[in-house]
Amino acid sequence: MLVDPLSYPYVVLAGAAFLGFTAQTMSGFGGMLVALTAGAFVAPIPELLPLLVPASLFQMLVVGARHWRAARWRLLLTAVLPLMAGGAVLGYLLATRLAVHTLARAFGAAVASFAAYELWALSRAGAPVRPPLPRPLAFLGLVAAGVLQGAYATGGPPLVYVLGRAQLDKAALRATLTMAFLPLNVGIVSGYLLEGRLTVDHALPLGVLLGVTTLGLGVGEWLHGAVDERRFRLVVFVLLLLAGGALLLGR
Repeated sequence: MLVDPLSYPYVVLAGAAFLGFTAQTMSGFGGMLVALTAGAFVAPIPELLPLLVPASLFQMLVVGARHWRAARWRLLLTAVLPLMAGGAVLGYLLATRLAVHTLARAFGAAVASFAAYELWALSRAGAPVRPPLPRPLAFLGLVAAGVLQGAYATGGPPLVYVLGRAQLDKAALRATLTMAFLPLNVGIVSGYLLEGRLTVDHALPLGVLLGVTTLGLGVGEWLHGAVDERRFRLVVFVLLLLAGGALLLGR
């Protein structure tokens, strides 16, 4: 169990969390994707989730408190949250029944696929705006986002894909993503508490991780205005593609 903040796996996890939640604060998503991918090289995914999901929840609470008014609430309440909630329950149950190595390889496949798609999308910068997805595809995308959120708390990529086609501006997209994941993460953390996966033994390492997340919030806000987001995302997704491929092939 990752309860020693001075251990090598925990130091790696803290560094990954800092990078991930910096990226999420800067661009609106990707915190768990980065942190869990890097952390999976030093510890089993089931041990990482009870530490990382509360940290992600904290980051979303801060961002949500600042920007909740910009969210598209009608879209959230009528489509996004109902479909994602159903998928999240399925994903949570699947994750508790899969073997650790199967879980890591399935996660690696998802990460590599999403990173490849994001790199392709970045290469098409300046292309004409595409219309909203047909309803059946949007339905599947939202359910898939829920499944990944319930299993790994990494439902961002499919949700970004669906909402990105809904022609939301940058502020609305960021706020809508945050408010979609916030209640789902509350449910996931509650599940960890009820199952005994998150206990008082996690208090010290989780406290340190929350401090790292706070630092990531500050750096992410600064980078948002000081660094070209496209180049930053390019580096992040190249690293994710390589890391996801390594997890898929077996670490």
